Amino acid sequence: MTPLKAVTLATPDGVSRELRDTPGARKWIYERFGEKNFLALARERGDWVLVEVAYRMMFDQKGNPPKDLTLDQLMENSSAAADGSELFGAVMSAVSNGVRPKNEIEALLKEAMLAAERMEMEKLTGLTSGLSLPSASDSQTISSGGDIPSSNSTPESSDTTSKST
Repeated sequence: MTPLKAVTLATPDGVSRELRDTPGARKWIYERFGEKNFLALARERGDWVLVEVAYRMMFDQKGNPPKDLTLDQLMENSSAAADGSELFGAVMSAVSNGVRPKNEIEALLKEAMLAAERMEMEKLTGLTSGLSLPSASDSQTISSGGDIPSSNSTPESSDTTSKST
């Protein structure tokens, strides 16, 4: 059997704790959530589920939870504003049995998140790219005397054209 290599994660209480991807942790996670794929879990339930996955990976060789840290404490002291890359990086590094360093996975995740944000912005701006917004020089001036046609107006589109009688 391949020797188990733990990955460390600093929890919000300032303690470095070991994460171990063991069959016991995987079994508990599957029984708890009915899913063994961590990405699918996060997509389905939200990023918070990774806190619970990481907590279960902190159990020791005897199957005991970490000393002086409950799941509720970990959940309530973790930042919901964090992008999750550090936690997910640690979990995935543990899954790789430490072959992939946590920092490397974290950097890849941040890069992927930035790329996804750029793609989303392109998608949003692409929705309006078909419309051309008028420039300030093309705008019509409204005065108390009524509408003044812009320089781009044609006589057919203007109410101020004179009709010959």
